[in-house]
Amino acid sequence: MNRNGELYPIHGLGPISKISNVNNGNRLVSLTSKSSKTRGIRQWATDNFGETSEFAKTELPRAIS
Repeated sequence: MNRNGELYPIHGLGPISKISNVNNGNRLVSLTSKSSKTRGIRQWATDNFGETSEFAKTELPRAIS
């Protein structure tokens, strides 16, 4: 909740590389990873833990400018 980041940017790269024949004829030239704000975390916490849970009541931190 306090950090913005793509934690596993290459998690799915292994299977895709195998299918795409990377390093056996094709090569990987670049990789781009993107992330976004945690907009739905309060709703997810409410749905999974209930409206009265401490996670559903947690205020999200403001963006650092």
